Amino acid sequence: MDYDVVVAGGGPVGLMLGCELRLGGARVAVLERRTEVDPTIKGGAITTPGAEALYRRGMLPAMAEVQRQAVESFRAFIREHNGGDGGEGG
Repeated sequence: MDYDVVVAGGGPVGLMLGCELRLGGARVAVLERRTEVDPTIKGGAITTPGAEALYRRGMLPAMAEVQRQAVESFRAFIREHNGGDGGEGG
């Protein structure tokens, strides 16, 4: 196979870069050494440049919805493990 660009790493940055390059017309291969999804948290927030990149591609509303769902799931987990008080002071 012939590629214009090979991206090393299939994490969020590698995948976004691969998509951006492909949208620009490049033939892209994204290589990832892992065979399973890595469950560890890589970052706790989206930076301003990251949010701007998502906005330019029309993806920011979807990201905001995923974040809303994640926060609600976390709150439900806390409620379940703290006797239903939501883990908030008082």
